[in-house]
Amino acid sequence: MTMKKLTYWFWSTLAFGLISGGVFGLLVLAGYPHFSLIEDMKPGFNLLNVSFVFVSGALIGIFSQMGFFAYQIIRYLMMSIFRRKWVWEIVQLFVTIVVAVDVVYVRLISFKDEEKPLYTVILPIAVLVVALAVCYVKVKQTNRNAFIPTLFFMFAVTILEAVPALRVSSVPSQLLMLSILLVCNGWQILLLHKLTPTRGKAPALQTPKAS
Repeated sequence: MTMKKLTYWFWSTLAFGLISGGVFGLLVLAGYPHFSLIEDMKPGFNLLNVSFVFVSGALIGIFSQMGFFAYQIIRYLMMSIFRRKWVWEIVQLFVTIVVAVDVVYVRLISFKDEEKPLYTVILPIAVLVVALAVCYVKVKQTNRNAFIPTLFFMFAVTILEAVPALRVSSVPSQLLMLSILLVCNGWQILLLHKLTPTRGKAPALQTPKAS
């Protein structure tokens, strides 16, 4: 990948983070009038809160890029260990299932009120729906081999990246971070094969066969 493409990758993802942070941030502020991004700061619509949702979006956009490149490094390391593409795909499916069980069941039994258990189930389902939608587009643009890696990245990696927000009992914080991550991760996964074309149709996250 050339420096020009990397520069486009960085700034475009940052822009998606900034814009989605502003859009979802304003929706969160409207839906949760007592929410503020920084403790002891005046909640609701004010200059500081509105400014911080845009800044948070940009920062999460950068964080999303770090997660994406970390995944790419791990993917190549795992392929050098397993030497078989199908083994790595099974590992990704297994990790995805473990993350789904953890984010639903473990958090569900830890909540004692009536609202949070319902929210705990709905949240990962919403992430999964978005992940499957991105998988559908990715497969349409590339091939079926991209389905499992895309699902793993869009669901498991997104959830893992959102752990800092998921650890706190703040619904608006979780919604804001997950929304921005889904936008940025979706953009990157759909952009990858366009910036790293191979012969003919780009495989995009298709792991090369081991020799």
